Amino acid sequence: MQRFLWRIYAYRFFDAFKLIGPLFTILFQRNGLDTFQIALLISIWSVAQLSLEVPLGAVADTYSRKKLLILGVLVLAVGYGFWFIGTFWAYAIGFVLWGVKNALISGTLEAFVYDELKSIGKEEMYERVNGKLDGTFWAGVAASAVVGGFVATINFNVVLLLSIFSLVFAAIILLPIQSVHAVKSTGEKTYFIVIKKALQEIKYNTRLFEILLFFCLIFATWIN
Repeated sequence: MQRFLWRIYAYRFFDAFKLIGPLFTILFQRNGLDTFQIALLISIWSVAQLSLEVPLGAVADTYSRKKLLILGVLVLAVGYGFWFIGTFWAYAIGFVLWGVKNALISGTLEAFVYDELKSIGKEEMYERVNGKLDGTFWAGVAASAVVGGFVATINFNVVLLLSIFSLVFAAIILLPIQSVHAVKSTGEKTYFIVIKKALQEIKYNTRLFEILLFFCLIFATWIN
């Protein structure tokens, strides 16, 4: 079990250790983007994640959660690869893929950890393990800000490259884990019907639309 825990903590750390995460607005400014373009890119990021949260969350009930966690960080690595191009649309593609990654692992990591602990009769440890995962994540964010700031004074392409390496390394860390079957599925099969009803409600309820815009702003300021 200790080997599993160390691997999942390391995965969470290197997932957070994206040097470009705290610095991408500086990168955009250096490449000529104005304030409106940067705000638009961040909006694309948040809308992509919000719109994909339900359908990609449903995938975790069907496919291997370990594979989804690995796929998520690799998708973001590809997204950062587009950023080497240095254009608005390349950044937009990267942000869409970042939203895909966040939607893929949102809740999936927690479910994966619970399933593994449940399989060995240690599910009572879940809250403690989950708390340590949160601490590990923020340690990775803090470290990325410090290291990324230093590396950025040398070359932003190196910042991007190291961010990609960190994500690939996170994927490699999970590979040896023999994942167990999901403990339980919600049995929900009407995901897209729920989305359709939600969109209809938004259409006729302007106040709800304003609330959603507010949450898009919150998501836009959250690095994951």
